[in-house]
Amino acid sequence: MDTTSNESVLRQLEEIGLSGHEAEIYLEILRYGEASVGMVLEKVPLHREQAYRALHRLEAAGLVRQLIKHKRAYFRATNPDILIQRVKAKVEIAESLQPLLTSMYQHHPHVVQVREDTEAFVHLFEDIYRTVGKQGEYLILGGIGTAFYNLDSVRPHYHKYATRYAKAGINLRMISFGGQDFTTQYWAQKLLEVRELNGSYGSPVATVLYGNKIALEVMDPENVSIITIENEKIAAAYRQQFETLWQMATVIPRPGTPA
Repeated sequence: MDTTSNESVLRQLEEIGLSGHEAEIYLEILRYGEASVGMVLEKVPLHREQAYRALHRLEAAGLVRQLIKHKRAYFRATNPDILIQRVKAKVEIAESLQPLLTSMYQHHPHVVQVREDTEAFVHLFEDIYRTVGKQGEYLILGGIGTAFYNLDSVRPHYHKYATRYAKAGINLRMISFGGQDFTTQYWAQKLLEVRELNGSYGSPVATVLYGNKIALEVMDPENVSIITIENEKIAAAYRQQFETLWQMATVIPRPGTPA
């Protein structure tokens, strides 16, 4: 076996769980058929104690076995098929653990991401499109109408995605507070429903709910940013709150629609 092939085999043995020292020693024992520690050390530059530790690990794994000949310890490789059995056993263990690990993963701590400037909105629009899918829906709590539309750098992207949402049948339900003007959004987004709660609320932050994500849109022209939280339980709680407020809110008719 040439040097390149030898290195390739060593890497592959490491990938299936052997340490570098174990892989080197195991290959030498396979070449010899059986070998003493001294024979191994002629080919593998290790301290004798390192070699013994690696050999004992190989023996514990069932890959070599020790025998005594002429009062000297030799190590002989077992059938290499045991490597395949060893890997299969690990796969079986992993598969048996999968249901438990998956359930634990679904309850992992929430993921928080912060994006700034126009690209934050572009990412959000695209993420909504990919997450909710055709005939899907997303929700906005605290929509601020004209203030959002006045974000000049965001507006062209909003129009682009509003068109894509309409073609995909993606609906938006929005709850606003008193005094907002949604005429332009009604024109741009055909599948938009807006309801209004009494009282004014001057915050430049709106909450977007889609899938298992909550996005906080900060629409201050001097600090355009979006904070996204990904967590199923938090999203469900916000969604429940939204539905309660939706029932309390007053319908804002589309322009040209009789009140």
